[in-house]
Amino acid sequence: MKVALVDDHPLVLDGLKRIISESPEVGEVHTFNHPKTALEAIQVLKPNLVFVDFDMPEMNGLELAQQLKSNVSNIKVILLTMNSEPELIKKAMALQLDGYLLKSDEKLDFLTAVSKIANNGTYFSPKTAEALVNQTPKMSKSAPSKTLSLTPREREILIKIAEGLSTKEIAEALFISPGTVETHRKALIKKLEVKNMAGLVRIAVKEGLV
Repeated sequence: MKVALVDDHPLVLDGLKRIISESPEVGEVHTFNHPKTALEAIQVLKPNLVFVDFDMPEMNGLELAQQLKSNVSNIKVILLTMNSEPELIKKAMALQLDGYLLKSDEKLDFLTAVSKIANNGTYFSPKTAEALVNQTPKMSKSAPSKTLSLTPREREILIKIAEGLSTKEIAEALFISPGTVETHRKALIKKLEVKNMAGLVRIAVKEGLV
């Protein structure tokens, strides 16, 4: 797995590179301290995963992430920031980013994020999920719920997906086969009219399931 790191602080880049390099899924780690330089290089390197700092000069992390998603096929992008404001997290979700990590998160969170992405998952750190749950208003009774039509098993799997579990982990937790989990995941995407796993996470968070 090829990973790129983009942050304008050299010390952060060095520390993050050391952590990410410990993952058995990672073969190469490339670092960039300027977003525009990173954008040009990443379109050539085509890494599987990019960690993007939010607060950078000339182009912030969301702008860079949007450019990467538009110009590099199948690229996964995780936003890295000190900001846990729900509005920023929602913007990252709206751009269909694949994860959100705080610079105050633990080393294990970064390694878990790599593992989740390597297994075609997403990863929003526990602190991020907590910020959304604690600060996102509960859905009003009059608002239509997109999850009412789900079966109990589909709802259960949706919650596990929103918690960041991989297909294998969900299967083990619910004592079902990975194939069954995948069947339910595809059904959820169709029923809830979203395009991918990030869309499922957004709905689960919006409706207070996690």
